[in-house]
Amino acid sequence: MLILLPLLFATLSAQTAPQAQQRSCLGTSTVGTIRLLVKSPIPGRNPLPLRAVHNLPEKSVLTYEPIQLPDNLKKNSKLALMILPADPDTRAAEGATVLEPRSADAPTEWTMPFRVGTLLLVFAPQGLDEKRVTNLVSRDEALIDDLALYASRTVELENALDSLNALDDEQEIVDDPTKALGASPVEEALLTLTRTLNPSSAFFNPLNGGRTVGPVTRAGLAATMTMDNAGAIFPGGGALSMAKQWLLPDSEFRTVYAEAALPDGMTFCSQKLLTRTRNRLVYLWGYQLLSRSAPKFEQARNLTIPAGARSAVPLKTANPQDWPLLDRVREWTLVDLATNREVSIPGLRTLSAKGWAKIDLRNAQHVVPGNYRLVGHWDWDKVNIAGTWRIAPPGDLRNARPTPDSLHRLTENSGMAPIELAGTDFQFVEKVTLKRAGRLGAIENPLEFRLPQGFRGGPQNRLELEINTSAYRAGDYLLALEQISGKTTEVPLRIAPEPPKFDPQPIRLHEGDPKPQRITLRGSGLSRLEPKGLETAGHEAKIQLLDGTDTERDAVVTLAANIKRGARLTVPGGLQFQVTGPKPKILSVTPTLPDDLPAALRDKEVPSGAVVPFAIQAENVEAPASLIASCSDPVKALGPWRIRLGERRSNGTKFDSAGKQAYFAALDPGEVAQSGCDLQFAIETEAAGASAPVAVGKVVRLPKIQSFTWTDEKSTNGFVALLKGTDLELIEKAGWENQPGAAVTAAPKGAEVQTLRVTLPWPSPSPLAPLYIWLRGEEAAGAGRKVTR
Repeated sequence: MLILLPLLFATLSAQTAPQAQQRSCLGTSTVGTIRLLVKSPIPGRNPLPLRAVHNLPEKSVLTYEPIQLPDNLKKNSKLALMILPADPDTRAAEGATVLEPRSADAPTEWTMPFRVGTLLLVFAPQGLDEKRVTNLVSRDEALIDDLALYASRTVELENALDSLNALDDEQEIVDDPTKALGASPVEEALLTLTRTLNPSSAFFNPLNGGRTVGPVTRAGLAATMTMDNAGAIFPGGGALSMAKQWLLPDSEFRTVYAEAALPDGMTFCSQKLLTRTRNRLVYLWGYQLLSRSAPKFEQARNLTIPAGARSAVPLKTANPQDWPLLDRVREWTLVDLATNREVSIPGLRTLSAKGWAKIDLRNAQHVVPGNYRLVGHWDWDKVNIAGTWRIAPPGDLRNARPTPDSLHRLTENSGMAPIELAGTDFQFVEKVTLKRAGRLGAIENPLEFRLPQGFRGGPQNRLELEINTSAYRAGDYLLALEQISGKTTEVPLRIAPEPPKFDPQPIRLHEGDPKPQRITLRGSGLSRLEPKGLETAGHEAKIQLLDGTDTERDAVVTLAANIKRGARLTVPGGLQFQVTGPKPKILSVTPTLPDDLPAALRDKEVPSGAVVPFAIQAENVEAPASLIASCSDPVKALGPWRIRLGERRSNGTKFDSAGKQAYFAALDPGEVAQSGCDLQFAIETEAAGASAPVAVGKVVRLPKIQSFTWTDEKSTNGFVALLKGTDLELIEKAGWENQPGAAVTAAPKGAEVQTLRVTLPWPSPSPLAPLYIWLRGEEAAGAGRKVTR
């Protein structure tokens, strides 16, 4: 609970008072500057300014010294001191005591006859009637209460002004000679505050009728008159105002408040006087003591304090009522535990949230890193904040850089990338944002981050954070780190484009092949690969990139001579190779054609629709292996066809080993490709991959003719014959050997068994001359195919 010390001070009109040297009494007029000190009753202690004292014990001495007063105050001006006991019971019993008036022109002092809670000083330029003042304050108990309330409001105003002045001192001002000087925001707030809270215009004046903006008092309820715009107080109605008129009919009271000035001095400010009066002028200033012992605080958490900056420190106290008293502790110092050296600091100021106080070390140039005690003063006694305070300089964030591993993770569309910064102490970093570099990179996106030991938890050369690379395009960015000092440092970083993706992995390379091996890379983003080529991490292979697309690109790989089977090679970026044995190689493929073919085959043709045996010679075939049949023309292919070594199927298809480098396969070429396709075989092993494809023959689909019957129907070139069978739509012409053949114009009839009309020359070369046919799509000038009947 705050206990205030009212001081009633009267001086000459503000119209003739000189200006104070340190404060300008914004919105009001300067009355004068004095010094009020308190001497302790205990010998050997230095005097303290009145406003720095919280207890005024019995036998303490209040000394007065004029610093700046107008010349006309040095003749008749008098001041008197009125005091009230700090103890409520004593005050109720004894009331107020008025001490002997003294001249305002010379230093003087008063000894306190008891422990003082309220002290009033009355000052009048035209002199002072001690008896009348004593009668005034001793006859009305309510007036005494209102004087104490007035002093309390005055102290609130002065504390608010001190806080605003402290804020003004904390502002970081950048001088710009191109701009005209003007009032700062704090100066404007001071002007508004003094106009609003000036005791002579906004507080209730206990000796005259007036308005109040605070809690209503008994005298305020009785007052009916208001002050004019010059601040003069006119008597109004009510018992208290009438008592004032009866006791002091020729006096006009004006209130003042104090601002710090000069070492240990006070400048008094009052409402500007715009009207003239013949009444005796008396000025009032109020102040109220706390009258209590020093508060007790201790360290709540062991947090590091940044040197050269403002920060918050955690405190705790057993008595919650001690929190408002922290601002009243004065002369704070940091005591080095290693050297016992003391360094003065501006002090602590409570924050809005209980449990924290603000400490300002921006001007504490002699504070070196280390461990300290925090000590303040309460009257003539010390206040020790229990605990050890660790002080360290903020890290130089200009040295902050992402670790090399972190840079590799910063790739586009790779999800949440954990990033680690190193290079300095990050313990005071309190905010991290990311924005795109360049003129358009104005949006700062906050990032979550983590310090291993926590914020201000001690030196930490690592800061961890995560960046969602899926939310940012590839490019240059700035990582902004803001420390507790408010300074922001930008760390450049780059999000790389999404790296190429390869499939399948790994790609096989073959041991013992001295020639460059041609491979095909498949995946995505392959066009972004460096054109100069790639190299494995251990320099075992060089990869020369060839032309291609974003999804497919050819390359030539040259292996070092000493690379053996089983080696696994890696190219930075994710490309992997597996060194295997030599590729399988098909030496020869020989088909065994069926004897019952419906028509003759030409050279290098294999029939469709029948299982054809193939004898295969191949080397470097290691089980497990498979035979792959395919069509050289993807348009005519029926799909991938594969059979494992040793596999047999119900339709007679199989692939077997027939001895050293000898293999036997049987399959229907019509299952692999359409007619006209060039059939090719390859053998693939799991270890070494697939061999180069080897041409087997052209797939031909032959019609099956079951019968050939002459009719007696005559045509232009001969007679009509009927062919019966299946797949007869494949026949384009029919005729005899060594003849060009006649075109077939009609389509076959029937579904399962077809009938086809053909025109043949008559007579035939011989009674049993074989029939020849030409298939659609074959060269017309070529020889026909002999039909087996």
